[in-house]
Amino acid sequence: MALVAGLMAALGLRRFRGRAGRLLVTLFILPAMIPTMIYSIGAYFSAVRVGLTDTVLGIGIAHAVLGLPFVVIICATALSAIKPSVEMAAQSLGARRFARFRRIVLPLIAPSLLAGGLVAFQTSFDEIVVALFMSGVETRTLPKQMWQATTLEVTPIIPAAAVVVLLLILLAAVCVLAIRRVLRWKP
Repeated sequence: MALVAGLMAALGLRRFRGRAGRLLVTLFILPAMIPTMIYSIGAYFSAVRVGLTDTVLGIGIAHAVLGLPFVVIICATALSAIKPSVEMAAQSLGARRFARFRRIVLPLIAPSLLAGGLVAFQTSFDEIVVALFMSGVETRTLPKQMWQATTLEVTPIIPAAAVVVLLLILLAAVCVLAIRRVLRWKP
């Protein structure tokens, strides 16, 4: 959720300059500046009003909002590196807006999208306070289970989770290297 919303926000921020642009950037990075406890309390009371406490969707939205600032900043930086003349050239050749985005912009910012997604995931994975506030008895998340395992009982869940996370990181690194190798390969 943070990746899609952050990419759309970064694309929208390209259109704004001056005071309005700075204000919008500040609004998008605000969740990263607010202390986690304050954010968790606000997210909990907002979720209570709409009935999203103790649901996977509520936890997902709360964590997506936490990852959003990082995705917006990373994607906006990547988008600012793309020269407008590249898109204008495609437009002069008849490419419509979506085709320009899909064939030019998206491949150019793909590494930044991957980085933004990984940072948003890491931010969400590391945030136990939001998970404790937003989840009740019914909903279980891995950070909440790890926290409970370290504070309430002695189980092998922490080493097992660490191995799984390490394997996922290694798999992601291998995939990135494979993609880079394929993109450099020319038939």
